[in-house]
Amino acid sequence: MINSGPYFDHVLGYWKERLFVDGSSSSSSKRVFFLTYEELKRDTADHVRRLGEFLGCPFDGEGGEEEIEEIVRMCSFEKLSNLEVNKSEEIIPNGMLTYKSFFRKGEVGDHKNWLMPEMTERVDSVAEEKLSGSGLSLVS
Repeated sequence: MINSGPYFDHVLGYWKERLFVDGSSSSSSKRVFFLTYEELKRDTADHVRRLGEFLGCPFDGEGGEEEIEEIVRMCSFEKLSNLEVNKSEEIIPNGMLTYKSFFRKGEVGDHKNWLMPEMTERVDSVAEEKLSGSGLSLVS
């Protein structure tokens, strides 16, 4: 989350430095691993595997698949949302939100329960406009 500043400028700045979806990069300067929540939810284990490769710690040795399964389990929405710190009403240091506010249902599309259709359309429209020509789409 970005507390202040131009959100789309931040996202596009990182997008330009991303590692491409196929695991390659257009130049050696690409150094940002970029994925969306929707992608992560669709195939969590594959993205953990890709992240390990990106960090230079591939899960290709003995027990690699078990390590991936353990990471997926320990980093699951259910596990993280039930940690005491993440149930706290305490304000995040230098922020305006509580730890608890970062967790709702952990489901793709839950925004529809929080935003009216007109609001969703407006957010989608602004996103399309700001990201136009970049090859990035945050609209699902």
